[in-house]
Amino acid sequence: MTGPREMILGAHVSTAGGVHFAPRRGKHIGATAIQIFTKTPSQWREPTITDEVANHFRLEVQRTGLKAVVSHDSYLINLASPDPHLRKQSISCFKGELERCRALGIRFVVTHPGNFITARAPGLRRNATAYAECLAAKRRVGFCADSCHLFSAGYDLVNAWDDTWQAWDRIIGLRHLRCVHLNDSK
Repeated sequence: MTGPREMILGAHVSTAGGVHFAPRRGKHIGATAIQIFTKTPSQWREPTITDEVANHFRLEVQRTGLKAVVSHDSYLINLASPDPHLRKQSISCFKGELERCRALGIRFVVTHPGNFITARAPGLRRNATAYAECLAAKRRVGFCADSCHLFSAGYDLVNAWDDTWQAWDRIIGLRHLRCVHLNDSK
């Protein structure tokens, strides 16, 4: 018999000076998990993660005792876009994020599906097709619940907290929930 699950709590931390500094920044604030950007989120430029950088990062994660590391992908990615150039660039950028995370040993990537811009049904198809292409070599997919997006979608997080998670379980399944982002957005 196992005991209750350990609470894993963290924050988004800076990678300034090198990605390997992020774990100690998390440890410094008492986090057991961190979220990072593996690249500048508002630029298309794709950095290369060398073996040396990846090994240093993995050692720092171990040394600090972090239980989880989550990456957040680029804000520019729009896999649902009807613009062929933007969609192609988005697919390339998302694949790059998955590769950097693989190199760094990061198991979880928070991504936003993008905006269909024109018609919803074709946008959802474009989005699903792009994710299928990008995740072809991946066996697992989980979800991050972002409080800002839940609220914007009409879920009453103040007065109907339990109802929100019952709906999540019915629609997606709580077994697929890997991360909760408590967004301080107004």
